[in-house]
Amino acid sequence: MKMFFTPYVRIVFYFCALIFIVYSFSDFFQGVPDSTFFSAVITLLVIGTIVARHLDRKKSLKNTSQI
Repeated sequence: MKMFFTPYVRIVFYFCALIFIVYSFSDFFQGVPDSTFFSAVITLLVIGTIVARHLDRKKSLKNTSQI
């Protein structure tokens, strides 16, 4: 389980949590419907996690090829 929560994936999770906190306690997103907001956050979470996992895999392959 520790391998899944790499630093890039954690950054994506923290960013999504920050957006959710801003949505909850601010009037900035007041005009956005709940379903649209949550769909956008889930999409960002999924795509961000995929990109983060790709970057981690690319970084680990670079490190193993240098050895």
